[in-house]
Amino acid sequence: MSVSLVNRHCDYYHTLQIPIIMLVYPHCIKVEDNTNMKKFTPHCGKCAFRRSSIFRNISLKSAREIERSAVSNTYKAKQAIFYQNNAPFGIYHIYTGKIKLYKIGQNGRSQIVRMAKSGDILGYRAILAGENYRASAQAIENSTVCFIEKAVFLSILRKDPALCLDTMAMLSRDLRHAEERLTSAIQKSAKQRTAEALCFLADQYGVKQINKINIELSREELGELADTSRETVTRILKQFEDSSLIKIDRRSVRIIKPTEIRKLAGLDD
Repeated sequence: MSVSLVNRHCDYYHTLQIPIIMLVYPHCIKVEDNTNMKKFTPHCGKCAFRRSSIFRNISLKSAREIERSAVSNTYKAKQAIFYQNNAPFGIYHIYTGKIKLYKIGQNGRSQIVRMAKSGDILGYRAILAGENYRASAQAIENSTVCFIEKAVFLSILRKDPALCLDTMAMLSRDLRHAEERLTSAIQKSAKQRTAEALCFLADQYGVKQINKINIELSREELGELADTSRETVTRILKQFEDSSLIKIDRRSVRIIKPTEIRKLAGLDD
């Protein structure tokens, strides 16, 4: 199989779970063997997380059309879902689990650009823009994801006004988040960005009763999210813990003083 053919179709084979030998060529994306992924039959009408996604207002006809074509897979922690620079063949709707989107820069450094949870959609921007994926997606923990083919998604998008409006709203929110993160990267210190990252994770994945962040990230991953190095974020977390702002238990973090952390991050309540 030629390099260009593998590079073009690796996400498609990835979704169909056809075992492929890992290839390493210049400008070619690695393709992993996903034969260990578990599959289940999606039931869109019964999906609890559909209510928090862009599909919450679609018609019954559209829901049935998606259900007929959707393929659902369970990815293990650290398993890739799609790769940066690959052509998109559809979108991914997260049923359960947590997933990170990250980019690899020219210097080889990884940068987390987005964190996703149940109900979130992945891969839509590349589909709508007619571009290749600009980031890679990887499961942080065991995650179940529904794959919807590009043709099906675009067909329903053209016919269903509710889906069209909710998709535009999602794009607008994502643009606002990107603008806020760019502002933080330019104007805030590493300590402020680390505090902001903790607040984001608490809002996204936290257990509100005890202010515990219900996600396990390495110091390196937290540094990527806070736009700083692993060494810097480790030092700052130690400072926060010494000041009794947070409590660290291995990879788990509990925010002891959420008001002070939010104030330090420069966030308005």
